[in-house]
Amino acid sequence: MSTDDTLLETLLAALRVCKLDAVVIRNTAAILHGVPVTTLDADLLVRDSKVTDRKLLDVATRLGAVVTSPFEPLSSVRRLQGFELPIDVMLPPSGRFRFEALMSRAESIPVGREMARVASLADVIEMKRAADRPKDRAVLPILEAALQVQRARRATP
Repeated sequence: MSTDDTLLETLLAALRVCKLDAVVIRNTAAILHGVPVTTLDADLLVRDSKVTDRKLLDVATRLGAVVTSPFEPLSSVRRLQGFELPIDVMLPPSGRFRFEALMSRAESIPVGREMARVASLADVIEMKRAADRPKDRAVLPILEAALQVQRARRATP
């Protein structure tokens, strides 16, 4: 297991222990689907509830990190800083990227002894299209090719 996998496993264990529902998204999700892309952080979408902030603080404490809000008031992204792997945590926006919708299509992928709920590759692509940043547009051809391969494999008995 690589160092990145070990760090992700540690994060997933903290999420499980603190009972914070999360879906792995963006390039982190793509990597777990086997797509050859890179990222410098882990990206999560969490269920937004009355206890989300407390649970997120519990996760940060377990990881030796602190919760910051570096993009307020423009964004609801929370960043966990101080852990070896930077972690961006998004609260669900309205519309098609609601937590429940992404979770219903997410796949369970093992990471060490933990299970990650990972956004479907189709959802990762849709989120990249919606973000429409240069770095998101650049990775779309790779993600779309990987989705075609994934669909072909699933169609083959």
